[in-house]
Amino acid sequence: MYEYEGTSPAKIHDELTLPDNYSMEDIKSRVKSWLASPMGSEYVMEVVHERHIILSKSKHDMRVCCVGCITTCASIILVVMIVIGTVGIYDYYALMNAMILAMGIVMMIMVIFVAIFCLRPQKAVIEMRIGNEIPIKVSILRSGELEKSAHEYFSLRNSIHREPGHGGPSLEF
Repeated sequence: MYEYEGTSPAKIHDELTLPDNYSMEDIKSRVKSWLASPMGSEYVMEVVHERHIILSKSKHDMRVCCVGCITTCASIILVVMIVIGTVGIYDYYALMNAMILAMGIVMMIMVIFVAIFCLRPQKAVIEMRIGNEIPIKVSILRSGELEKSAHEYFSLRNSIHREPGHGGPSLEF
């Protein structure tokens, strides 16, 4: 059961009803085994209360940052070559002014690029509230980058809801 909370699809509420033979310790051990698996290795678990767990991930995409820095360095060299070619090497004052202006423009573009792509991490938060009644109901609220963390969420859900004796935290092919 999925339902959007409010008008924003930035949060999704889901609820699991577990079989009668599940205990609180089973759920905790399955969440911990999922955190040790490759799917959950980027998540950090915070226990707010015995029956309230928050799993959060905040990851920077370093490939985007590296590409931006390499592109900026290449554009600085290109701008220097263009300025030297257009202004001429004999007019030193005009050459320095053009170089400073060009470097300022490139640096401003780099600052904007870093602020947009590098400083904004990919965040995903999975908040779990575990009920007291039997059968145990687990209320899950997901927020953040939902599309990018969907496979991780379904892996967590499968590891919690699997039958006893099922091998491993999740089997994905």
